[in-house]
Amino acid sequence: MKREGITSIEQEEQRFRAVKRRVYRIALVVSALILLLSWVLRAPDDAFIAHAYLPLALVLAGLGIVAGTRAGPLEKVESAMFFVITALVLARLFWHFHLAGPLADQIMPLAAGHYWAVAALLVGCFVLFDRYRGLAAALAVLAVAVLIAFSGIARDLTGGAVPAEVLGYLLRVHLFLIVLVALASAATVLRDHHRRLLIRAEVLDQWANTDALTGLPNRRAAERVLRRRWLEAQRHERPMSVILLDLDHFKNVNDTYGHATGDRVLEGLGQRLTALLRESDFLARWGGEEFLIVAPETGVREAAHLAERCRAEITNEPIAGVDLTATFGVAEVGSGDDVDTLLARADAMLYAGKEGGRNRVVTAEEASEPSRVAG
Repeated sequence: MKREGITSIEQEEQRFRAVKRRVYRIALVVSALILLLSWVLRAPDDAFIAHAYLPLALVLAGLGIVAGTRAGPLEKVESAMFFVITALVLARLFWHFHLAGPLADQIMPLAAGHYWAVAALLVGCFVLFDRYRGLAAALAVLAVAVLIAFSGIARDLTGGAVPAEVLGYLLRVHLFLIVLVALASAATVLRDHHRRLLIRAEVLDQWANTDALTGLPNRRAAERVLRRRWLEAQRHERPMSVILLDLDHFKNVNDTYGHATGDRVLEGLGQRLTALLRESDFLARWGGEEFLIVAPETGVREAAHLAERCRAEITNEPIAGVDLTATFGVAEVGSGDDVDTLLARADAMLYAGKEGGRNRVVTAEEASEPSRVAG
């Protein structure tokens, strides 16, 4: 049975995680392909690419496969992504500053690509992790990058082999990285604040549309869903029925067993009806001991049989230890009906059932002589 009208925070979180998995899968596979392409097109004397890129490409491809698997541990994949990519970027940075040759000869590779990789890694820290973990990871990456650059510069400065323009460029790059971390951190603060506002609004919306006792949609949510289903039925010229049900003599339950038992009865009734209804049906607590069922693609006879199954199930087995009966009123959308007239006809059928002795299902066809519908 569909729970329309209520957006679940858990469902939103699951959808968000599913989107993250797809993004990670694509990003990791593309990264692996880039590494493979770089490995194929490498310069003959680039030992770092020759020895590191192929195994790292395989690792990233494997992480991409795991990230795309619903059972894969997403948090562990994120941590593994961070450590593998961080190791690659910082190791390559170390290669340029300490092993690849004079620093003046490395400035073009650094400017053309590698410091952009460092910048992307810093931003990725805030994408992979929450605000505080992202900031800690970004600062750690930045600190190691600065240490690698400073140690490489210090080595070459002893021989006086670092041109002033190279020093100026490296200074500007690292200032840019510091500003980038600050901006990314600020953006993360705004993102988290916006997300908290959305969650708060969603919680308030759930409270406004959910019956606190039964966990079912309340009347406010039901009216919205009913109007939407009615519009769909009108647009596509398809049948739709509504069922109003009311527990018989529920006041006696509260008077005899107490209100706590009465609450358990209503909660148990909601659960039992939910189990009986079809996936396409919609159930809500209409008010008090009254419930509403919206049955799309359902004519009045089929809806009456659905109501009879529910009536029999309520009657045949106690709920919360209490023997119960219920009366049902059924109405189908007719020509010239709007939502209000449809509900009014269902309510009239319910009233006719009460007047006719209760514990029965009544449709317009039986209103003149109320009787139970054969199951």
